Formats: sequence, structure tokens, C-alpha cells
Amino acid sequence: MATGLTPYNESLRTIAIYRSDLQQRVNKYNSFQVDLTGIPTFDGTGESAWHFINAIKVISRARRWPTGETGVDTLIGAEGIYAEAIQAANGAGQHPFSRDINANTTTPQEKANGLAKRQPWNLVAYTAYVQPAAGANGIGLNGSPALAQNSWANPALDGYEIIEGVNTLGDGTAGAVQSSYPRAIGKFVNAAPGDNTTFANGPLNDCSRSRRLIDALKTKFIEMGRNWLLTQDTLENIDNFPRTLYSHRFTGQRAKANGRYGFIDLLEDQFLPKSFQQEKFRELKQLNFANYPLPIGRNGIRESRNMRTFVWWYKTCLGIAGMLNGYGVMLNQKSEFFEKIPVDIITKLNDWEVNNNRQFANMEEVFDKAIEIETSQMNITMSRHILPFTGQTQSIVGYHLQETHTDPYWQNRRGLRQGPPDKTDEGQQITSKLKKMNQCTF
Repeated sequence: MATGLTPYNESLRTIAIYRSDLQQRVNKYNSFQVDLTGIPTFDGTGESAWHFINAIKVISRARRWPTGETGVDTLIGAEGIYAEAIQAANGAGQHPFSRDINANTTTPQEKANGLAKRQPWNLVAYTAYVQPAAGANGIGLNGSPALAQNSWANPALDGYEIIEGVNTLGDGTAGAVQSSYPRAIGKFVNAAPGDNTTFANGPLNDCSRSRRLIDALKTKFIEMGRNWLLTQDTLENIDNFPRTLYSHRFTGQRAKANGRYGFIDLLEDQFLPKSFQQEKFRELKQLNFANYPLPIGRNGIRESRNMRTFVWWYKTCLGIAGMLNGYGVMLNQKSEFFEKIPVDIITKLNDWEVNNNRQFANMEEVFDKAIEIETSQMNITMSRHILPFTGQTQSIVGYHLQETHTDPYWQNRRGLRQGPPDKTDEGQQITSKLKKMNQCTF
């Protein structure tokens, strides 16, 4: 009778190496690194919320973060054992993942309950499999774990797990030994939950992987934003806090009448309501270079007026008011901007178009060039005050260094329409600066 001990031990050694490599792949995928470079802090103001949200929208796609907008995009295979493949959810049996949120047949209640998705929504499909039994000539060695049912998973949000098969020496004969390689598969449930947020043998839908991203973004909350977050992370509410960027209801999350379940949804509803957008539109109509809110440094010094900060405020008001392209064609957009900035900057911008024999391609180019022109004017003004070295010191009239602001949203807590604290001094500073800028030439 042939012994099975030696081939069994060799099989286990090979399997151990495979398991180690597989575990590293799964851990790397599930516990992905969240690089927050480029994500600004969020201090609890509406302006801060708008910049925070827009940075997330851009960076999340570039870094392929799990957003909750769609399903699977990466497959960790199982050597084809389960015929694993990425497939679009399909048919009533795979609701809510196969229910089109934009279809006329989808009811308002289904949308409100988070039971419809953007289509297509991709899942990983697995076919049922039986682990090879022990038998003659060691046929039971190097198998794979059994899978009882055809199953579907959403590892982009839920992550992968490793399943193990049966490893047994039996009586030590070749016909009794049995071993199995571990395999990485998505997570799924056996029975459908009561809230219908997934289906039988469908995705687990706990969003444990995408939750890592939300937890990382919470570290960017400061000041009033941090205080607000502390009120949300209470014991009774923590299990209902969004686990995806965009609206996706995880299993167990309470239904919401407005059907908005995402992290971005929560921030927009709390900090960018319609009333705030309307207020920003009114501010936008009044906003100009002479009255935009001046940031304050941590040393209490108010920043001097400059084109870079004005452009920041102008774009912020446009964005919050939903007016980024609201003025229509490029000529209208440029005209609106020109109504709000100093005449000498407008003249230089027009000269640039003439000298380069072309018009500005877009408003971003206009903004950048306006900042560049003002910077050049300031450099010329400064150079005229450079004194020959005489061993003496002399004040530079009209120029002084101020600390760059570290909290770009501080001023908004007073409100744009209230104006700066000292309007007399403010007007004198503006008049003086504009006169000096108008005297500058290239």
C-alpha cells in the first residue's frame, strides 16, 4: 500500500508559500493605502465644504478609490476554479444591484430606500464547486475549497476574503490524503436581509473596504468641522454614518426619505443647502476685488488684497452657486470677471490677447494670467524701492510683508456682506493699492 505522507507534506509546504503570497495580495487590496495628498482640510464652513468635496471628486477617480458609484473593477482570481468573472448585475433576482435608478419603472420609494443603482453595476460571479475527494494515487491532493452555491460579490466595497478547504492525512495512505489551496473570493451572504439591500448569495454589502476611505477623510476635519463630526460619531449614529463617497446604502443602514446615503451627500445636505447656494449667488453679484473677504493670519494680521485670493473667492462663489459655466460662452464669462477686477489688470489681459494673436482658451487661463500680471507688477514696484548698499536701513514706503493666511475660510464667519471690521482703513488701503498698481508699467 503506497504511503501518502511524503506527497502530503510536500503539498502542504507548497500550499503554505501560496497562502503567504495570496494573503499579502488580499491584505494590500482590502487595506489599500489612502493617499490624502491634495485633499484640503475641512473646517465646517460652506466654502471649505465646497473645496473639500470637489477635491475628493477629482482625486478619487484619479486614485481609483472605491466610491460607491459602480461595482467591481479589479478581480483577484482563484485560478479559474470557480469560473470567476466580472459580470453586470442582471434580472430581478439580483435587485437592488440590477435595478436602474434612472429607469421609469423604478419607483420613488425604491430610490428613497437606496434600492436602485446606476447601471451597469458589476459584480464578481462565482460558480459552485466541490473539492476533490481523497482517492487512489493521491488524487485528493492540491484541490480547492468547496463553494456550495453560485454566488456574487462586490469586493470593491466589501473586500476579498480567503477561504480554506479540507487538509487531512487520513490513515496516511495515498488514497486517504487530501489537501487544498486557499482561494481568494469576494464576500457574500446566504440569505437576503430584511432591508433588501442585497440578495440571497449576493454581496455581503457591509462596505468594510470603502469605509477605510471615509475614516481616512475624517482626519481632515478641523475646528467646527471636527466638532460637527463628533456629534455624528455617537454610539447610536456611528453604524449609520456613510461608508461610501457617493450614495450607496449598506446593509443595516437606516432608510432615508431623501435617498441620499453617501458621504458627499451628507456634507452637501449639511453645509451646502439650497439656501446657502442662493446666498452665495447674491454675494457673487456683489463680489469684486475691492470687497472680497480678507483672510486673517494666525498672528491676527489681515492679508493684503491680491489677485490670487480674489480668484479663489470668485471661483468658490461660482462653484457654490452652480455658476461655473453659468454665464454661457467664453466672452460672457470673461466680461463678468472683468467687471470685478482692477482696470490695469484688464488692460494687460487685453494686451496679452493682442500680442499673442489669440483669445484666451478658457477662464482658467484668464485667472492664471491675471495672477501672473499682478505678481509682475508687484515685483516691478518692489524693484524700484531696492536701495544701494550704504550700511543703513530705510523703510520701503507702500510695501510690507505679511504672513500668508493659514485659514482661508476664517473671514466668511463674519459674512461677505458685512464687510471688513474697519471699513475706513480698508477703503484707504484699497485706494492706495489701486493707485500704485495703476502707476506700474512693464
